[in-house]
This record gives sequence, C-alpha cells and structure tokens, in this order.
Amino acid sequence: MTTPDATILLVQGSFQTPLVYQHLTSGLQNKGYSTLHPSLPSCSNTSAADFPTKTLNDDTHAVRRVLERLVNDEEKKVVVVKHSYGGLVGSNAISKELSFMHQKAAGKAGGVWGVSE
Repeated sequence: MTTPDATILLVQGSFQTPLVYQHLTSGLQNKGYSTLHPSLPSCSNTSAADFPTKTLNDDTHAVRRVLERLVNDEEKKVVVVKHSYGGLVGSNAISKELSFMHQKAAGKAGGVWGVSE
C-alpha cells in the first residue's frame, strides 16, 4: 500500500475535543493518512483561568499555526475536514496564500489542496 500524499487536518465543532474523533483519526492513520487534529482553545482546557476569554479568533489562530507549519515549513498538501463550528474556524484559518494553487504559482510545494465540511 502506498501512503497517501495529503495530510488531513480535522477541525471539530464546538463543545467537542479531539477525543470524540479518535475512532476516525485512528482509522485514517491505519490507512496511511497523516492526520492532525489541533485542540481549539475555546473548546478545551475549561479549568484554565483564561478559558472564558477564548474566542473564535483564538481557535482560528490555533488552526492557522498548524496549517502554516504544514504548508510553509513542511511543504505538505493538506485536506481540511471541518465539522459544524469547525467550518467557521477552518474557513477563517485558510488564507489565500495557503492555497495549493497560490503555492504552486509561487513555485512552492504543498498547500491546502481540498476542503470538506
């Protein structure tokens, strides 16, 4: 079996953690897919003193940091899979500069190759 060349980035809905998607991520990884699922600050670490201050912007930045690392540093193709509130977060996090077509036009490898909601 060949390893798929795209990394799957999962962005969950609100009131969920990556634990809810463990069966999905394990199944994808067993099929050879590199799968990442960043925690969203507004949906995790609820006991932290600053938890009530976490917003969509914090979640967007958390996902964007992962995307920038995958695309710019690791030159990976990325498929972003978004669920519910994750659609808002993921859409905000994907800038034009991270798109596969923009990266290709700039002579770079990688980029956000596909999006699913």
